[in-house]
Amino acid sequence: MLVRIAELKRSGLDIEVVPFVKVSPEAIKALQSGDQSLMEQGYADEILSRTNDANRTIVLVGSIHAAKAEGQYPFVTFPPMASLFPDGSISLDFVHDGGTAWTMRDRVGASRPAKPSRVRPSEIGYPRIVFDEDLLPFFDGYLYVGPLTASLPVLMDSEEGE
Repeated sequence: MLVRIAELKRSGLDIEVVPFVKVSPEAIKALQSGDQSLMEQGYADEILSRTNDANRTIVLVGSIHAAKAEGQYPFVTFPPMASLFPDGSISLDFVHDGGTAWTMRDRVGASRPAKPSRVRPSEIGYPRIVFDEDLLPFFDGYLYVGPLTASLPVLMDSEEGE
């Protein structure tokens, strides 16, 4: 996807990729406190402040953060980040065939096996965006990417102690 975006930029399209590395002081305080509601609000505020001049913004986040309403997962007891975006925002669930993926568990990132998504399209090809009213009010549709393959780590195991 990033290669295609770079091609579009070279062709003259006014497009910018902004990595989400800066987090507002409020979000950092919330992260330290463990208050997920404050973290979601901090992330939403940060994204909105960095993209307020943009015509369109694409935010790539996990499904819990991308939901537009509470209630998709019984264990989520906070307003998801995407529910804090302005009306008219579009949110897509991430759908895949399984494989390996970088995930966070107990605040530690690692490449782990990933089970296939609970909802998977059949015979539509990938990558593909599908709008699906059956996913409302949580998502407007899904981004189907096919099988997952985790990238190599930034540091190989033998380099970590250096």
